[in-house]
Amino acid sequence: MDVTVIVGDNEPVESAIRRFKKDVSKSGHLFELRRRRYFETNTEKRIRKAAAARRKAKIARRTARHERSF
Repeated sequence: MDVTVIVGDNEPVESAIRRFKKDVSKSGHLFELRRRRYFETNTEKRIRKAAAARRKAKIARRTARHERSF
């Protein structure tokens, strides 16, 4: 999970920083950092995974319903 940004010769630093921030957020580094900030018990891990599964299933139902309507 390496994030690299190549800065062009005439490119302003602000735009390179903006691209770097976008790449970091896409790669999931900040999510992992926040998740690992504190120790997570097995119960908390189970609750987090169940919530993620519910969100994923909800999105899958929405897309399936949306695809059937066409």
